[in-house]
Amino acid sequence: MTTIVTSSNNKNPLAVMHNDLVRASYDMTVNELRLLLIVLSQMPKSEDEEFDPNQPCYVTKEDFVRLGVEPKNVVREIRTACKLMRKKEFRIDTPVGELIYPIFDSVLNVKDEVYKKLKDKYPNSKYDEEFIRELRLYNLLDVLDVVANSDANIVVRMVIHREVVPYLVKLRKNFTKLYLDEFFTFSSSYSFRIYFMMMQFRDEKKAKWWCKISLKDLRNALMLEDKYKANKDLKKWVIEAAIDEINNKSPIEASYELEMTGKKYTHLILKYQLKDKKKSKSIDVFESDEITSIKRLTDKQLARAVHSKKFMADYNGLVTAQSSVNQSSSAWISHMVEWVKKDPENFTKRPMQEYLDDEQAPRF
Repeated sequence: MTTIVTSSNNKNPLAVMHNDLVRASYDMTVNELRLLLIVLSQMPKSEDEEFDPNQPCYVTKEDFVRLGVEPKNVVREIRTACKLMRKKEFRIDTPVGELIYPIFDSVLNVKDEVYKKLKDKYPNSKYDEEFIRELRLYNLLDVLDVVANSDANIVVRMVIHREVVPYLVKLRKNFTKLYLDEFFTFSSSYSFRIYFMMMQFRDEKKAKWWCKISLKDLRNALMLEDKYKANKDLKKWVIEAAIDEINNKSPIEASYELEMTGKKYTHLILKYQLKDKKKSKSIDVFESDEITSIKRLTDKQLARAVHSKKFMADYNGLVTAQSSVNQSSSAWISHMVEWVKKDPENFTKRPMQEYLDDEQAPRF
C-alpha cells in the first residue's frame, strides 16, 4: 500500500520562507497561495536537514479542504489553482536589479488511483522518475485538462524550482514562520500577503509588535501597479479589507495608520498583538463540526445562506419588524452575514449547507 506524505499528516502545518520571499512581488489567487503554502509546509525546517532539489511535494484534496475550500468544490479548485502555477514567478529586488525566479519546475495533476497504481508498480523509483516517464507517454504530465471532470481524488505532484530552494531550506536567519491554521479561512489574497508581512516582525518575546511598510513597496509586492492608484482606494479595498479579515479570522488583533511625508501618504504602519484567548475568534479544536463549517464559508456563501427562505423563516424573529435591517434585502444580508460571522453558535438550527441549497427569498 502506498503512503503519500502531505501536509494533512501534520497537525499544525508550518511554512517557512526567507524574508526576501515575504517581500517579493508576485500575484496569486487565494487558492494559488494555498497551494504554495501546502507545498512549503512540507519542506524541511531544520537547518541541518538536507533537501534534494529534485524531491517532489504532494498536495491532496484533504490538504485543500483543511485550508478552507468547500469539499464539494475542491477538485475544481485544485485544478484551477494548478493551471497557471508553472507560469508564476517570484520577483525579488536586489541592490543590482530585480531577480526573477519561476516558482515550480514541474506540476503533475493526476487521479489518485492512477498515481497509487504506478507507485506500487515502481516502488523503488527515486522521486517517481520511472512512472513519471510512463505518464508522459500518455500526455498526462503538466496537462491538466486530461483529468476527468469528476469528484475523483486527485494528487498534485509539484517540484520547487531549484533556484527558489535556497529561500526555503537551511535558513538560519532572516526568515518568517507561518502557521497555516492561523489564517486558513482568509478569502482575500491581500489578507494573506499583509499577514505574511506582519509575521515577519512577530517576536514571541514581546507582547505587541509593529512594522512600517512603504506604500510603494506594498504596491510592488502585491503587483498593484495598475490597480487602486488613488491612496483612498488602496486604503479601502486593500488595507482596510485585509485588516478587517485578519481581525475576524486570525489570532491576531491589528490596527493601522497611514503616515505622511510632507503632504503625501507614503507609509503604512501596522500595530498588532495576540488576541486575549478568552475573546479570540480563532477556531477551537473542540467546537462542533457545524460551527467550524460556518467559519469556513466565504462572505459570498454566507450572503446566499442568510437570504434563503429557510434561514429567514428560522431567524427573522431575531430582529424587530421596525428595525432598519428589515427595510431591504441588502440591509438584511449585510447585518446577518456579520452576525453569523461574529456568533456562529447562534445559527445552528440547521446545517448551513441546507440554507445554501435552499431557494432564495424574494428581494425586498
